[in-house]
Order: sequence, then structure tokens, then C-alpha cells
Amino acid sequence: MINKTILVGLVAISFVAGSIMTGTLVYAHGGNLSFIHACVSKDGQMRIVGASTTCKSSEKPLDWNIAGIAGSNGATGSTGNTGSTGSTGATGENGKDGTNGATGATGTGAAGNTGATGSTGIGITGPTGPTGEQGTSGDIADLKLRIDALENAFALINKDPIVDAGVDQTLTGVIHPGGCFGPICVQESFSCTTNLAGVASDDGLRQPLTTTWLGPYASLLADPLDLNSAVNLLAFTASTSSISADFELEANDGHNIVTDTVHIDCLKP
Repeated sequence: MINKTILVGLVAISFVAGSIMTGTLVYAHGGNLSFIHACVSKDGQMRIVGASTTCKSSEKPLDWNIAGIAGSNGATGSTGNTGSTGSTGATGENGKDGTNGATGATGTGAAGNTGATGSTGIGITGPTGPTGEQGTSGDIADLKLRIDALENAFALINKDPIVDAGVDQTLTGVIHPGGCFGPICVQESFSCTTNLAGVASDDGLRQPLTTTWLGPYASLLADPLDLNSAVNLLAFTASTSSISADFELEANDGHNIVTDTVHIDCLKP
């Protein structure tokens, strides 16, 4: 430990030396890193500064050695009595825990959109199906048999769609006179135009019900998927006096298929 008297002496010597070296107009410490540098105000306030700091005009620089000057060797003293061992010092306090490191940045992968929730199905317990034969493990054929058994069991409670192709129609046609238009000549003809009136419904236990018009005359319809599709029947008077056509309406619920037919007669006027 440095003796306070010696330290005060060093400070005083350094202050005087600084005053002699710097005078009254120089306040820079000169950047000497081998000294401790300070600035002292007129009222005795002292602040420790860096080696290149310039004191204020109201302050004076003060420098002192970091290490004291080695003194001359003193006379060898007589060997003193061995002092008693000092008591063990108290255990110092534990150092503070270091601060936690910063949390890493969150990844930049964008989250996918949540898919829409499917509609709730109508759960109906079907009757117990017959026990199938024991198949070998992993047998695809056995899995297909089990699926077929479930399909058949479910079909026992799944009602057939209700289908009505409409009332049969007898129509009187309209005459279209024949004639020649330049090099093009057409025969006299007649036609009937009407709309079909199909109806279909289902219990909704399987897939959504689908309907379509079938038959050899389905191509005459404006839209075979429309239950009320328009139809136009055309015939030439030279070859016939009436037209007859059947249209079959099919309804499919994904397991059961039901059909109904409507008959249309178109008469020459």
C-alpha cells in the first residue's frame, strides 16, 4: 500500500513541477502515458483526465508518476522476530451473474394459410356388417373386401334419390316454309320448342347429388345438366308428320343411381 504522506508529497511535487513546466498559459498534458493526469480548479476540486486532455482556463494541470521513484537502499536492519500468522480474511462476495445473451432473430419463413374448416357430416350408425374372412397381413385384396363390406352396410340405410323426369308432352309444331335462296334451297319443315321439367332430391348421406339428361336426343338439349333445359325438335314435312323423343333423367348420389324418362311428341300442324 502507498503511504498517504508519500502520495501527498508526490502530488505536491508534481503540481509544482507542472506549474514550473507549463507556466500560466499552457494547459495540455502532452499525451505522456507514464503519468496520471488531472485538472485542479481554484477551489481545490480535482478531476482525473486523459493524457491528451486540455484543462480549462480556470484549472491547472496536475501530473504524478504512476510508479514512485525508487529510493536509495537503506541500511540492513536486524532480523525481527517472526510475527504471528494473521487470521484468515472473510470470504469475498460472489461476483454478479453475467447478463444473458441477446435472443436470436426469429426465422423468416412465412406461415401457411389455415385451410378452411370442412362442413360437419351427418353421422349415422349403420348396422353391423357380416364378419369378413381373416386375410393375410397387408393384403390389399383383403382391404378392398373390407371397404366393400362397409360400402354395402352403409348402402342399407342410404335411400335412393327421388327422380321425376316430368309429365309426357304432346305438342303441335310450327311450319317453316321451304324455298330457294339463290343457289340454296330448303324443304318445308316444322318444329316444336319446349322446356323439360325434371325434379330430383336425395337424403344427403353420400356425395352431393348430381343429375344429367341421357338418351339419343340429349344432344338436342341446350344444357344436359339443367333439369329445366330447353329442347327444340325439328322435322321435314316431306319425310314425316310427327317427331317422338325420349329423355332420360339420371340422379346419382355417389352410391345409388336412379333414372326416370319423359316422352315428347311433336305433331305436324
